[in-house]
Parts: sequence; C-alpha cells; structure tokens
Amino acid sequence: MRTTGMDMMRAALDAATTRPSGEAFRSPCQRDQGGGCRHQTGFSMVEILVSLVVLAVGLLGLAAAQSSGMKASHSAYLRSQASQYAYDILDRMRANREAARAGAYDLDPEAPAPVCNPSSYDLEDCDRAEWLADVSNLPAGTGAITYDAATQFVTVFVRWNDERAGGSATTSLTLETQL
Repeated sequence: MRTTGMDMMRAALDAATTRPSGEAFRSPCQRDQGGGCRHQTGFSMVEILVSLVVLAVGLLGLAAAQSSGMKASHSAYLRSQASQYAYDILDRMRANREAARAGAYDLDPEAPAPVCNPSSYDLEDCDRAEWLADVSNLPAGTGAITYDAATQFVTVFVRWNDERAGGSATTSLTLETQL
C-alpha cells in the first residue's frame, strides 16, 4: 500500500489528538439549545472591532491629556519669564537706588519707549530700554514701572497674551516691593 501526503497528515493529527492512554482528547463544549455541542473557535469580527474602538478612544484621551499638559507647561514658562523680567528691573533699580527714588525709572505703557543712546549713556534710559526689549519677548509683552515716594514702594507690572497656552488674552503679573 502506498502512503500519500494526506494519510501522513491524518496520522499526525490522530497522534496529536490522542492521549498517551489511547483515549482521544475532547475539546470543551458549550451546549446549544438543541443539546448539541457548539465549539468556540476564536474571536469574532465584532469583538475585534469593539476592542479597536476602545483602544482608539483610549489613545485619543492620551493625546488630549498630553496636549493640555503642554499648554499648561507653556503657560507656566511664560509666567516664569515674566517673573524673571520683573525681578531684573528691580535689581537694576536697586543698583541705581538714588535715580530710582527720584522717579527716573518710572515707565508709562502709553509713553514712547525709552532709547539707549550710546553717546550720552543715560543708565536709567538704557536699563528701561533693555528691560522693555526683554519683556517684548513675551507674546504681546508690555510693562510699566511706578514708584511711590511717600511709601517708597515700587510696582512693576508685566502684561502678555496667554491665549496660545490656554489662558486669557491678557495675563499680567504685578510685583510690588519696597525700594
């Protein structure tokens, strides 16, 4: 008798489904309504599609959380920069305390920006011009400085646009300290 490839496959299948005791393996069986045996053979297409939808919703949620985290981080960065600029002008004023107490550092946001002229180097004008140039690095950044001679308090006001980071159109930082 001649052995064909099909006979060899049947023999291998019988060997794989037979226990060492010679008894055949039985697959788990779920009974249907008629009492017959119904075998579960794998995942259905609906189960796969549902799992893909759940995965997609989860990934979209992760992307939204990442986006809002980046916006908050950028807003915090802008606030940190504004704080640094406010402390910078205060340090400059403390270094030139007499001129600051005379009101030479007062800066009105509606007034024309001071110009630093290298030929007649005026320290107060150069400090204010450099400070306004730094503040302008913020989105739509502007600043103001006022000194109250009666209380000797100086108020530094920095304003910028924080819409891109999820904040309001005009965000401001006010720093008040005694000079």
